[in-house]
Amino acid sequence: MSGYITITQADIELAAANGITAAQLRGRVYNNGWSPAEAATRPVRPKHDRRKWVELAAQHGIKANTLYHRLSEGWEPERAATQPLVRPEEMQVLARAAAQANRRRESP
Repeated sequence: MSGYITITQADIELAAANGITAAQLRGRVYNNGWSPAEAATRPVRPKHDRRKWVELAAQHGIKANTLYHRLSEGWEPERAATQPLVRPEEMQVLARAAAQANRRRESP
């Protein structure tokens, strides 16, 4: 046995009945390594229209890439689009303050 997975016409028909195109089915099986049954039945994730969040982020000086990264990290969209960036020099100040606070807690 070669280990090659074949997508059957029945798989394609099952996928179509579940709103999955043949191209999506092939990508799921051959690129993602899913079984044909899983690829044909697992629902397609809805696409999110993030244009309003990109626009809001731009109004707050936040680039789209930063917004997308924050969203991928699990941030809520409003927070990701509005929370100001922490600049490197600000981060140094925050880090120093945290280090001083830790030293005070550790000293007898």
